[in-house]
Amino acid sequence: MLLRRHLKRKLQKRYLLAAGLVLAICGTAGILHITLQRPSRSKPLLVPPNPEIPLPPSGSVERHFKQAAVCSDGPPCAEIGRNIFLKNGSVVDAAIATLFCNGMVNSQSMGLGGGFMMTLYLHESRTAITLNARECAPLKSKPDMYNKDNEKSKNGAMAAGVPGELKGYWEAHQRYGRLPWEELILPTIHLCEEGYIMNKHQSDSLSMRAKLIPMDPILRELFVNPKTGEFFHHGDRIRPKRFCETLKIIAKNGGNCLYTGSLAKMFVSDIQKMGGIITEEDMASYRVKWDEPITINLRDKMTLFSSPPPGSGILLGFILNILDGYNLTSESIKDINSTILTYHRIIEAFKFAYARRTELGDGDFVNITNPRSGSNITHNRNNT
Repeated sequence: MLLRRHLKRKLQKRYLLAAGLVLAICGTAGILHITLQRPSRSKPLLVPPNPEIPLPPSGSVERHFKQAAVCSDGPPCAEIGRNIFLKNGSVVDAAIATLFCNGMVNSQSMGLGGGFMMTLYLHESRTAITLNARECAPLKSKPDMYNKDNEKSKNGAMAAGVPGELKGYWEAHQRYGRLPWEELILPTIHLCEEGYIMNKHQSDSLSMRAKLIPMDPILRELFVNPKTGEFFHHGDRIRPKRFCETLKIIAKNGGNCLYTGSLAKMFVSDIQKMGGIITEEDMASYRVKWDEPITINLRDKMTLFSSPPPGSGILLGFILNILDGYNLTSESIKDINSTILTYHRIIEAFKFAYARRTELGDGDFVNITNPRSGSNITHNRNNT
């Protein structure tokens, strides 16, 4: 009897030990499986597509339009531009309304503190005209003012130029606008007061200035969630209350109010408090420039119209002139070898143009090389 109990206890211990060992093995295997299956937090390596496998069709939906289309990287802004067309607004009206909106939903990339260049095709005369509303250097600027601290040329008020964005909108509307000025801004004011949905581009861009943004009280109020102390995320609703009030002043008083009107003193005061050198004289003396476009005649009676320097239209013309000399057709990508050669030529054209960017500057001060010289490169180089 005692022997049987002793053996039973030994068997129980063995079973428990065996069961424990099995559980341990299963647990280890499960942890290993989870670890191996867990996605890596590091960014995936960018792998180029196999050139022997045709790429899939574009992810964009093909659409057909009766008269015009508005394209913007801010979805609500494209709709605003479309609605301006439906109100019988001109193409310039639609562009300005779209840009006002885009300057809010993508303020990390553009807006009232920046500048732009516009190429406008005039259908009646089959010609084009360009508008240069880019920023310019303040009058107190000096060639060596960034020598001691190069970071000031990238971040902060010292990096800011005299803004031309709003002045450009105003001048374009004075020439080619059809609807009342205020009507172009009201849709963005409504969206501003309702709050726009932060897109992924803006959300991703905040991390590029993760240390600087929280240091600015206005940017902190706009982009930092007070409950978490972290940036707002893609999909969050942003309500830029101060910007809404600024838009109302611009809608009521016109585009000159930032340069000689009520907003000029406020703007200059803010800039100078942050260490900038822009003055009221800078704002009052700012002028946009209407100019002839860069015109490049290509094969098949095609003509390129684009912005002259300081825009990069001259480089686009340079690239197209090189490629025009190769007479590219569908035969240029009929098989793997011809496709590789064609891509090689395109990439090399881009490289040549990029190298010539160093020759560009403001056409009022720098003599710019003739873009037609690009056609000579086609005949003076081999394909290696």
